[in-house]
Amino acid sequence: MTDKELESWRLKMDELDNQLLMILSQRVEISNKIMSWKKGRNAPLLDSSREAELLDRLEKKALELQLSTQLIREIYALILRDSKEQ
Repeated sequence: MTDKELESWRLKMDELDNQLLMILSQRVEISNKIMSWKKGRNAPLLDSSREAELLDRLEKKALELQLSTQLIREIYALILRDSKEQ
């Protein structure tokens, strides 16, 4: 790999990181809307079965994409914890 190729890959990684942040921001916005909806109806804020279904679905998708299921579970544990603290 040349220095130029390395720089190209790094720029691509930076671009992907920015996309991840944009998507995460959109997810947080939607999560906040859902929480507001639930609070307005005195609905339970936590849906353990939905959370379990989400993690199972993401784990299956991670396997398809040859990603670490442990990594995906840890990332989403943080995302879910953050959404509950909003």
